[in-house]
Amino acid sequence: MLSQIKLNTFFSTFNLILCFVGYQLATTLFSSFIPVFEASRLVTVPYRAFALLICLITIFLNFKSKLSLNLTVKILFIFWLLLLIRFFYDMYFRTDVYVFSDKKLQTILYMIPMTLIPMYSVMKSYKSINFNKLLSWTYILFTFSICMTFFSNVSFQEESMDRLNANNALNAINAGHFGLTVLLLSFYFLISKKLIIIKKIGICLIGIIALLIMFRAGSRGPILALIGVVAVWILGASKKKILNITIFLFFCFLGYIFIDYIFQFIGYISPLLEARLNIGNVEEQLYGRDNLLTIAFNCFLGNPIFGKNFAIYWGDGTMIYAHNIFFDSLMQLGIIGGVMMIYILWKSVAKIIKLINIRSSYFWIGLILMQYIMGVMVSGAIYETPLISILIVLLFMPLDEKNYTLQRKI
Repeated sequence: MLSQIKLNTFFSTFNLILCFVGYQLATTLFSSFIPVFEASRLVTVPYRAFALLICLITIFLNFKSKLSLNLTVKILFIFWLLLLIRFFYDMYFRTDVYVFSDKKLQTILYMIPMTLIPMYSVMKSYKSINFNKLLSWTYILFTFSICMTFFSNVSFQEESMDRLNANNALNAINAGHFGLTVLLLSFYFLISKKLIIIKKIGICLIGIIALLIMFRAGSRGPILALIGVVAVWILGASKKKILNITIFLFFCFLGYIFIDYIFQFIGYISPLLEARLNIGNVEEQLYGRDNLLTIAFNCFLGNPIFGKNFAIYWGDGTMIYAHNIFFDSLMQLGIIGGVMMIYILWKSVAKIIKLINIRSSYFWIGLILMQYIMGVMVSGAIYETPLISILIVLLFMPLDEKNYTLQRKI
C-alpha cells in the first residue's frame, strides 16, 4: 500500500513537472543536434507522446479520486466543450472553410492530449502531488535548460540585432517567456525562502541569465507579461488595498518619469528590443494586430450570440488567432464565450492577488499563470497555450495550505 502511494505521488508530481518544464527541457537537450526542419518530428512528437503517457498513467492511478470542482473550473470546462464544438463544426461541417489537414491535426493535438487530458489529470491527482518536490525540480530543470541555452548559443551572450530562438523548437516569443518564467521563480525563491548566501548568489546569477535571454530574444510580449506580473504582485503585496493602489500608481509614475533611462538600460542589454519598443515600431506592429482584432470583431458581429469562426481563415488553407484571448472568445463563441472568458480571467487574477496577499506557499503558481495570461493578451491563443488552462484548474483545487509548506532547502 505504501509503495502504491509513493508511486502515485511520483507520477502525479512528475506529470505536473512535465507541464511546467518538460517541453523546454526536451527541446533544449535534443533539438540542437538535428536540422531545423526536422525539429518537430524528431523531438516534439516523441516528447508529446511520452508526456501523454505519463498523464494517462497519472489518471489511471488516481481513477478513484473524487472530483471537487470550483465554479470557475466548471465554467472553464464548459468553455472548452463549446470551443471543441465550434472547432469541429467549422473544420468538418462548414463548406465555406478550408484549412490544411496538418493544421487541423495540430490544433486537435493541442486541444485534447496537450490541454484537456492534462487538465483532467491535475483535477484527479492534485491531492497526491508533492508540491515541495514540484517546485524544487521545476526550478532545477529550468535552471539546467536555461544555462544550457545560454552557454550553447553565443548570440545570447552578446548584443544582437536579430530576434533569437532558444532552440529549433522554441521561437523568439517562447524563448522570452522561457527566460521570464525562470526569472519569476528566482524572484520567488529569493523573497520566500531563507537561504544561505551562496545559494542567494547562485539564484541571482540564474536570474541574470534568464533576464538576458528574455531581453535578447527580442520579443515584446514577455516584457508586457513581466509588467503585468509586477502589477499584480504590487496589488497583492499588502493587505491594505488603498496602499496597494497608491504604490502601484507611484511605480507607474516613476516608470513614466524614467522611461528614457529604462529604454537605455534595455538597449544596453538588447539593442533590438529597444528598437522594437520604439514608439514608431510599436505603432507599426499594432497596426498589423489591429487588423486582426478588427477581423475578429467583425466575425463576432456576424453572430454576436454564438460567434462565427474558430479562427481567422485566410482562404488559402491557413488560419490565425486574433492575438487577444478576449477577441478570440468573442469571435469563437460570441457574447457567451466573451462573458465566460472575462469571468474566468477575473476570478483567476483575483485568486492570484489573494495568494500573494496571504503569503501562500504556492503563489509562484499564480505568478506563472499571470505571465501566460498576459502573454495571450497580445499573442497566442488559449488553445495553443495549454499551461493556462492547466494552471487555472490547479489554482482552484481545494489545496490544504498546511500540507504544502515550502522546504527550506532546494
